Amino acid sequence: MASVRLLISAGIIGAVGVSCLLASAQAPALVDSPPPFLSYGKLLTWAGVASDWQSEEPTLHLYDSTRYRGHAEFVSRGLKTGTTFKQFKQDVKKHGSRKYLPFFLYDLRGHDVREGGKLFAWALVVEAYEYDDSVGQMASEVVKLLGYVDRHITGQVGRKENGIIVLPTSRKLKPNTTIAGRLNQAGYSNRTLSELLKLCDGDPVQVLNPSIGIGYLRLVSDTDRETEAPSFHDIAVYEHLPKRIPPVSGIITLFPQTPLSHINLLARNRGTPNLYLPALDILPQATNWIGKLVKLDCRGHKLLLSEATAGEADAFWKKQRSTYIELPEPDLSISGIVDLQAGGSLPSASQVGAKAAGYARLLKQYPQYTRRGFAVPFKYYAAVANDSDVQEQIRSLLEQKDRLSRREIRLRCRMIAVAIRDADVPKELVDALRRALETHFADQRVRLRSSTNCEDLMQFNGAGLYESVGFDVKDSNKKLRKKLREVFASLWNVEAFEEREYYHIDHMRAAMAILVNKAFTDEYANGVAITMPCEREFTVVINAQRGESSVTNPDEGEVPESLVFKRASDDDYHVESRSSIEDVFLNSEAAHLLNELKEVTITVHHAMNTQAPEGKSVGADIEYKIMRETGGLRLYVKQARPLMSVLP
Repeated sequence: MASVRLLISAGIIGAVGVSCLLASAQAPALVDSPPPFLSYGKLLTWAGVASDWQSEEPTLHLYDSTRYRGHAEFVSRGLKTGTTFKQFKQDVKKHGSRKYLPFFLYDLRGHDVREGGKLFAWALVVEAYEYDDSVGQMASEVVKLLGYVDRHITGQVGRKENGIIVLPTSRKLKPNTTIAGRLNQAGYSNRTLSELLKLCDGDPVQVLNPSIGIGYLRLVSDTDRETEAPSFHDIAVYEHLPKRIPPVSGIITLFPQTPLSHINLLARNRGTPNLYLPALDILPQATNWIGKLVKLDCRGHKLLLSEATAGEADAFWKKQRSTYIELPEPDLSISGIVDLQAGGSLPSASQVGAKAAGYARLLKQYPQYTRRGFAVPFKYYAAVANDSDVQEQIRSLLEQKDRLSRREIRLRCRMIAVAIRDADVPKELVDALRRALETHFADQRVRLRSSTNCEDLMQFNGAGLYESVGFDVKDSNKKLRKKLREVFASLWNVEAFEEREYYHIDHMRAAMAILVNKAFTDEYANGVAITMPCEREFTVVINAQRGESSVTNPDEGEVPESLVFKRASDDDYHVESRSSIEDVFLNSEAAHLLNELKEVTITVHHAMNTQAPEGKSVGADIEYKIMRETGGLRLYVKQARPLMSVLP
């Protein structure tokens, strides 16, 4: 095998400086520079990229994460290639023309990670970039990289050190545990991230929503999510992070979560206990109680799991389902496309849905932080839903839902969605929307965003229940009709139906409008900011992630940058976590936008509390984007919704 060159790229501080940072490690250093950073609050980490991957002698670069926010920026600026983030992803993804392979190197010394008589000094994570490799190709690429890293560390410390490759179990990510056998044959051990953190004796539990729940303890597989999803009678244990979770009595994930994900915000809104465990057997008796009625209590500083009686469960479920939510009555009299920046009175949630109505308020209050917006009113969803086949499917479901199994309900919801996708879209709508698109968004890409009367309400969050789709304005009216129907059909997503059913919402009053904006493409960063009312003031929490990596629906293993202003009036903040990808506000050119975002969040919080029920304090939930435009970076507010149930 060809020898490998290793370049320490930028920010060289020397072995003495690194030794100061590696308080738990023995000299000589695992690598001599640049300085490491902490991952998951416990693992000293270096970010790295292998370049010239197709050559006889690829080069490994370990770069200074305080200077470069991530792999793509290092390749662009550090290696002076000028490569864009989008091009970098392509240069990583394709097996036959791969130029770069990004990774993270963990220092395990000081954690006493041992198995099978081996002491492990380091671990490697290959960053997931939607690789197009087959299983065999992926295994060969990982073994190749491990060999290069292994030889470098041996040369650095003067002896052979054992390493671990970290692999996710999800088949949606590459590389994953399907290549474990091939790696074992090559002499490399592998672990999941949860297993590694457990071996490192880190904090075994992360309680994201402290609460109490009673239900059947149930392991949920990927297959179960598609067929027999858990119900509000279950405390669901997920091996992988789902994008959506139906109403349940408790949530346990065996993979780390992010506090401001849609999953946790829905858990907050429902009052559902939500926590992360590296392994279920951390909870005494948990593995023996699968399928049995249990009580999960993760309030305060305790975490208890105990058996529950049928009487306790029935009383709990009845209390949990005691909330009845009334929807704004949809106004079907509004025709045409509603210009949300037009003068006069602002459109209401009854006319254009809560999301579009909220965006109209943002346009008026914060024109410098918003993009032009239009709304498709409820009239046109009603026209599509009045199709005879659609009406028959809806009527049949609502008449029989109390006698149907969960599998049958899910099938009926899919049948309604199919009927909507086959229905005619009024020509009046297509013509009016086409005129607006070509006048204001010619040759651009837009986002058609769901805007119902059953989301973004004071008492009903509905985050992530419905669908939004992209559309290129140059595309045909046939495709436009298809996209409109996709958004309309998402009103009957099974998760949305189950959420409405849980809160006794009248499905016949539910309606779908559409918010239309210019799409955010190739963003610099995105994130979520929320406020949390306290006794006298409120806390501001800001989560951020570089590029298009989601904070609200993160991929497994992705950790956002999380900053907390304990009081809104504070100038200083606490760093809860560093991004597992690259910095956003910390040590970056976007740092000046942090206070700007904080001030916008504060004003949104005050505005929402003027609309709150008497005697109630509500939080604000804001989704934002940071775009690189002429003149520099610019902050945009994508959405703002109230949070009646907020983080403590």
